Amino acid sequence: MSVTVIKNWNDLASMDGAGGDWELGNDIDSESDGYEAHVKDPETEELANDGKGWKPLDSSGADLDGKGHIIDGLHIDRPNTNAVGLFAQDYGNVSDFGVTNAIVKGNDRVGILDGGGGMSINRCFTTGTVEGNDDIGGFLGNTYGYVADSYTVSAVIGNNKIGGFVGDGGMGSFHRCYAVSPTFTYNDFDIGGFMGYIDSGADPTVNHCYWDETTSGISECPSNAQAKTISDMKSQDTFEPEWDFDDVWMIDPAVNDGYPALRQFGQVVAAWAANNNQVIGAV
Repeated sequence: MSVTVIKNWNDLASMDGAGGDWELGNDIDSESDGYEAHVKDPETEELANDGKGWKPLDSSGADLDGKGHIIDGLHIDRPNTNAVGLFAQDYGNVSDFGVTNAIVKGNDRVGILDGGGGMSINRCFTTGTVEGNDDIGGFLGNTYGYVADSYTVSAVIGNNKIGGFVGDGGMGSFHRCYAVSPTFTYNDFDIGGFMGYIDSGADPTVNHCYWDETTSGISECPSNAQAKTISDMKSQDTFEPEWDFDDVWMIDPAVNDGYPALRQFGQVVAAWAANNNQVIGAV
């Protein structure tokens, strides 16, 4: 089976409406081809697509293997649009990439990686700011898919059904994930440090997931994710033995501000931090 390699924003945008197998061939950022056409002008900051920025992908079940690469500088400003994120509401399998320094604004079902759907997601992370009305999360807006070994460090702003990781947990399945929310702003109710809301009759699976209660200031969560202090979140003892710190995760004070990082991105994250004079994950 052939695999389409994504090397720039033009390639990434071509996933919209497509199926098949895809993989990232390298990191993608503001210097990659197609950034001005699909996201924004890096000099004037003028957003593409009539001021709306990136058009969320509806990839019709396509599979994406990130190969340990990063998509940096995603910017979306679509306050009247539902299902907003890098993906709109996908149903494929995605793994092994990060979305960093994202600014994502939509209406309902808004998350940096995916607005809402049934994706299977493994070993991914997001950083940035997400803003919307209902079903707002730093990683996902809502989902009935599967998520494992993933995290978000993101500011979350919304009205209702607001979660650090996912707004509405739906019938999703979450394993070994965490959320850190330097800013957590809401105007109504149904909030949670990890998951904001669970629909009546729904029963999401949440195993060994956490959020930083100290940073977010949020002590509640409708799921069985656990609240932890900053020091707990930076201690490997909090996560073992369920989390794999041999092959998947790592904790290093110099990487990700000391929070758990995905091991395959360790050197990438450290290099990014050095080049930009800041620690990845700082919003």
